[in-house]
Amino acid sequence: MNQEEKIALLALRLTPGIGPVIAQNLIAYCGSPLSVHKLPSWKLERIPEVGPRTISALKNKEAIVVAEKEFRWCEKEGIRVLDYTEPDYPSLLKQIPDLPLILFVKGDAAMNTWPWVAVVGTRTPDEYGRTTTNKICEQLSEAGAGILSGLAYGIDAEAHRASLHANGITAAVLGHGIDRVYPHQHRALADKIVEGGGLLISEYISGTKPDAMNFPNRNRIVAGMCRAILVVQAAKSGGALITAKMGFDYDREIFAVPADITRKYSEGCHDLIKDQIARVFTGTADILDLLKIQEEKGMPAKATAQFQEVGILLSVEEKRIIHALQSGIDTVDDLLTNGDWPIARLQALLMAMEVKGMIKTMPGKKIKTMI
Repeated sequence: MNQEEKIALLALRLTPGIGPVIAQNLIAYCGSPLSVHKLPSWKLERIPEVGPRTISALKNKEAIVVAEKEFRWCEKEGIRVLDYTEPDYPSLLKQIPDLPLILFVKGDAAMNTWPWVAVVGTRTPDEYGRTTTNKICEQLSEAGAGILSGLAYGIDAEAHRASLHANGITAAVLGHGIDRVYPHQHRALADKIVEGGGLLISEYISGTKPDAMNFPNRNRIVAGMCRAILVVQAAKSGGALITAKMGFDYDREIFAVPADITRKYSEGCHDLIKDQIARVFTGTADILDLLKIQEEKGMPAKATAQFQEVGILLSVEEKRIIHALQSGIDTVDDLLTNGDWPIARLQALLMAMEVKGMIKTMPGKKIKTMI
């Protein structure tokens, strides 16, 4: 997109009542972000999920003014503004249905160069958690993985520091504007991340405060951008478990570090394992072996990202079917044998996917993907 289209896209992101999914729907109907703002109200009324309030908000030019101001600030401060159609936008993040339309990025590294591993956990780890995080992140960094986390106290900060110590690449996803650092005690750490070739990433415009409601949104970026998520220590609830469960919904591989059952911050990890959301983490080879497999097979994410680029949003079930077809399964019977779908549900999914142009059924109950 050119800058005018990017400004129009950011204005959509800033318009009350318009989230990423509705924005993508509007763009698909209108052809471009700029066309959305130019379309007359009577035509906007015909678009599903667009009511009078949304139309009124779109016709208010305040969002455009704010977006133009933000672009001037980004140019002055050397902040990259990536839209979701650009090659440098994280390819795996394009899979998720509520992907950020715009990312503000501080740092020059290309985000698609490294296989990102998200490392998350409690803000108050014990010595076991800190030592384990440091050892794992140093080994992963030395092997060429990028370490992704959220710059929070505890496991997040330990993960970033360990990667830097190993001269690796690390990126922090923020729950506020990129003009500030939260917690403020991590300002020096944030600077070191950028100086070390890493990245600070946010979907929020400058001036956005670190409000509690922003952090689940931040967590979805962490979960969507990585190839695997490692939970080191976590209580029975909290941001780390939210990230892990989001990652599970996005078809990421989840690992949890087991520990003494009497430790408070082992409960979340053990629950993830018990609920079959996470694998038991036994060593860095678990993740490195996974990354090698994904490299060799070309990453199933690549195809789902290609669907995203042509305007087709995939549900979790549809992604599972695409992944199965890519792995060599090519008939309805094999899908039934290797999956857990009831036959009626699978038939309905396949019919809908064929209508959307995602797959094509062939003689002999065979199926092939269209990308």
